[in-house]
Amino acid sequence: MKPTCIAAAVILASVPPLAADPPDRLAEALSAVAFERSDLGCRPKTWWSRFGHFAGTRRIPFFFPDLFAEPLRTYESSRVMAGAMERYLSSSYRAANEDGAFKSAYFLGFTHLSPAHRGYRAGVVDLPPDLADPLAAAMEELHRAGGGTAGADLLARVRAEAATLPGTLHRPMALFLWRLAGAHRWAEEAFEAVPAADQTWIAAEQAAHQIEYAPALRRASAEADLVLLTNAAQQVLQAAESAHRQLSAAVDSAGPVDASILWPTPLGRVLIAGTGADEHRCGDCLAVIDLGGGDTYGAGAGAGPDQRIAVILDLSGDDTYRGGGPGEPVQGAGVFGAGLLWDGGGNDSYEAEGIAQGSGFFGAGILWDEGEGADAYRARFSAQGAGYFGLGLLVDGGGDDTYYLWGDGQGFGGPGGGIGVLGDAGGDDTYTAEVDARITGRGSYHTANRVTSSHAQGAAIGRRADLEEGYSWAGGLGALVDLSGDDVRRAGNWALGSGYWFGTGLVYDGGGDDLYEAVYYSMASGAHFCIGAIFDEGDGDDRYRLVDPPLEPRSETMNASAGAGLAFGWDYTMGLLVDKGGDDWYEARIISGAQAMIRSTAILADLGSGSDTYVLPEGAGGGHGAFRDSYARDRHPHEIGYGPYSHHGTNFGFLLDTGGEDRYLNYSDTGEHPPSAVWKDGSTWLQPAPGSEEYGFDSFGVGMDVEGGTIPEFTVFAPMGERE
Repeated sequence: MKPTCIAAAVILASVPPLAADPPDRLAEALSAVAFERSDLGCRPKTWWSRFGHFAGTRRIPFFFPDLFAEPLRTYESSRVMAGAMERYLSSSYRAANEDGAFKSAYFLGFTHLSPAHRGYRAGVVDLPPDLADPLAAAMEELHRAGGGTAGADLLARVRAEAATLPGTLHRPMALFLWRLAGAHRWAEEAFEAVPAADQTWIAAEQAAHQIEYAPALRRASAEADLVLLTNAAQQVLQAAESAHRQLSAAVDSAGPVDASILWPTPLGRVLIAGTGADEHRCGDCLAVIDLGGGDTYGAGAGAGPDQRIAVILDLSGDDTYRGGGPGEPVQGAGVFGAGLLWDGGGNDSYEAEGIAQGSGFFGAGILWDEGEGADAYRARFSAQGAGYFGLGLLVDGGGDDTYYLWGDGQGFGGPGGGIGVLGDAGGDDTYTAEVDARITGRGSYHTANRVTSSHAQGAAIGRRADLEEGYSWAGGLGALVDLSGDDVRRAGNWALGSGYWFGTGLVYDGGGDDLYEAVYYSMASGAHFCIGAIFDEGDGDDRYRLVDPPLEPRSETMNASAGAGLAFGWDYTMGLLVDKGGDDWYEARIISGAQAMIRSTAILADLGSGSDTYVLPEGAGGGHGAFRDSYARDRHPHEIGYGPYSHHGTNFGFLLDTGGEDRYLNYSDTGEHPPSAVWKDGSTWLQPAPGSEEYGFDSFGVGMDVEGGTIPEFTVFAPMGERE
């Protein structure tokens, strides 16, 4: 045995030593106040009196408790979403596969809505082989799915009109319709336990962005089957993706096609149009198949209780989408159904009232815009990736795009554990959520009702009812994922990585020189048992600004503006802002900049080597665990009887900068921000400071400006664009 041992020793001795891991700066910050990683996050106990327990709120997303307990893992969740877009939407992957959109949508949205699916395939069916008349067979299948039969006269008409189309189009069209019939079955089953009267009332009377308790909502939220809804939506998306590829190839070989065909089915009409410039007004269509051209749409792609599936498949062209009155689902929206708008490319324009452009309300709505066109999206509420009790997803393939809405969108997870995601594959994009409450009619009391409660750009807001009848619904997941480009994001309150009442709001940016601008409770912020996070990769020079907007007339009663952000937590909130490079600017007026309050965790980490500027409120930012007098049991022992859960959590406020020549300034309303006497380049500070009256009481703040090091949880993936 000795020779074997000696040989092994020689081999081991020849291995060069491993490079030392970079210093773990978060571990050092925690150690400075005698804590460890396991102390981060919240693991609530059922015996905590007056705590907002998981059991007291309905439809909490299945993933939330684990992220709440391990908030650093929020980066991994965000990076997987972005990585899926990077991989599955790449030209190399899509050239060899027909499921790039399906795979991307799974990681962006479906996986968060239903843990029953694992994203391997959508389960779509194929046409029987050797059909002599595939379109007629598909028409028969659609009628069977609707509980009827296609008459002989209709089938004869289908055969005659199909004969006017190039033969290479027949089978791809038939396969698309056949698969929609299969998806319809699952959409029907998803809601068969919800009373039909409740579905009709909710669709007609309940505005998604103003959800209040109603018996119909209670019954629907308990009975809707998200597993089967997810299955139906996945099948619709896969059907459209395959059809887009196959029909595009057929049209390329056939040349211009002149067609205007309309067939009735129990599931909605089927409209087929050619390659010219067409006008479509088909709000009751199961499927619109447009083969190209610059088209104009007045309605469509909105599913509802009377039409479970609604799809627009437009292969190409500079298209204009309009229509949709208040409450009418359009442009990829689902209300008790699955709606999809698939646009194959071009410079497109989308405009609607609401429940549009990738919006789901007890349903699934998807807007998928292919290519790198310069697209414009406009809506009021509940649009551009908005989910309530369901899924809303908007994915844009790239280009310099503009997104504008009043609120509840651009990646919004609403009540009922809604999943709302906006994914943009690249380009210099502009995202705007209207700030002026005089326009939107939805002012926030935090800002004297002058500024809109945006609920946008990576926001998740639940319905809090602990002060009312007690029937609360959790917020879901709201995510804005942008892979590249110099982007501009502007919003009012509750935006840009913002959570509320068990919601998880995320922003992921893959790189570029970006501007983030909002007013209050924004930018890795939140209140009441939630998560808010921003992760900005790359070495772009980014600006994060919480501002007092120039709205006239000026208000004397403004009680809060330009604050509660840049990693801010109020009442068991996890706020994470991570920027990985560039010369960045952070600015806020009040309670911001790694500010943790009422047992929260707030981490602002600039992990690059850039020279950064911090303009933060003196004494209420810069890495601060905010002390509250009622936490001190020795001073106020009676408080334990009224809010004992306050004594079971810890405030952590950590500001960590790992390189560059940085400036730390105290915010001043005059605009002449003086240097901080506490925060300095190349130093470490504690807030509250040891020996001060506020030190202790489970409230700790640490600031570290050092050279080098990292936080391992935020560097577990290769940078964007460098994945093998």
